[in-house]
Amino acid sequence: MCKLQEILRAGFAAFTQHQGTRRAVHRWAAAVMACRTAALGGHLWRCPAGHVHRVQYNSCKHRACPQCGGLASEQWLQRLRARLLACDYYHLVFTVPHELNRLWQWNRVAFGELLLQTVRETLLTLTADPHWLGAQVGLVLSLHTWGRSLAVHPHVHALITGGGWTPAGWKATRRGYLLPMAVVLALFRGKLVAHLQQELCGGRLALPPDTHRAVWHTLVAQLRRRHWNVHLAGCYAHGRGVGTYLARYVRGGPLKASQLLAHRDGQVTFRYTDHRDARSKVMRLSTEDFIARLAEHVPEPGFRMVRHIGLLAPGNRARLAACRQQLGMLPSSAAPPLTAAVFLERLGLAPLTTCPICGQPLVRIPLERHRAPPPAAGTWLHAA
Repeated sequence: MCKLQEILRAGFAAFTQHQGTRRAVHRWAAAVMACRTAALGGHLWRCPAGHVHRVQYNSCKHRACPQCGGLASEQWLQRLRARLLACDYYHLVFTVPHELNRLWQWNRVAFGELLLQTVRETLLTLTADPHWLGAQVGLVLSLHTWGRSLAVHPHVHALITGGGWTPAGWKATRRGYLLPMAVVLALFRGKLVAHLQQELCGGRLALPPDTHRAVWHTLVAQLRRRHWNVHLAGCYAHGRGVGTYLARYVRGGPLKASQLLAHRDGQVTFRYTDHRDARSKVMRLSTEDFIARLAEHVPEPGFRMVRHIGLLAPGNRARLAACRQQLGMLPSSAAPPLTAAVFLERLGLAPLTTCPICGQPLVRIPLERHRAPPPAAGTWLHAA
């Protein structure tokens, strides 16, 4: 097994020489390569009697770094679970046609906002209609830009409450049925096409080189008559399972450290699950191609990939509390924030806080950046 750090150190310089690179990608690569090294500083844990000592370097905390996203993801999941209602949940996936991928690549923030806005409008409009539900539902939207093999594949995962708030009280979906997928698909497609045409007419979308605006106008108009993919991934008695799935990608990027298998002879080997047959497969790419694929999914600074909407929006606590009461749930109480020590305990990696020889509490000594102490990071050394 190899690390993304090693791959970037070996190939990022060559990758940037052969193609233009976004500033966000440079920042991501620099952060990941420096993560948990002397470049970011750290601290030394030392026994007062000199029996043991250990160096721990700081994490980069970049949201696309696979080394340091575990705690942040678990903290996000803890906050989400505290707000989930005791009702059914639906999981929908909205996918952008691949013909729009190049437009997406040149307008990541603008297109991302349009996509999330369109999914939000589609679901809130239909669920507020008395013909279907007639209530305000709770939504969690999560934007993903990748497919299983790291190819460009923008899509939005939507977690939806199986019911919502009305002035008369909680209103549940009828017989476990939320919305007809044909209606959802048609409204989503129509709204996104209309938004894209409006932005193209206003000149607010950047166009890929050597393409004319009229070509994109024609393509977007043609997409209105094509089949789009809006998929109902399932109905669940609670939202914890889907929440856990979404939490995996809140931090850490699209590829987990455990999926990297090898890096040798200028090639990277990684494991992925093919969505077509649900089988685990292995892909081998050149170092440069691998970095290029991964770089496509580095988010722009400040762009929120996850949105909480409707009943689950931060400003709707009063209605959410009313729904909890009507569903027979106890009032929500803020759980103590998940700490790094508790998180490590869950992983069976409880930190050593006292000397195993004399039992004295270890002393924490800060280390400056770019100053590499003698012992290797993460290794406990015993005095002779």
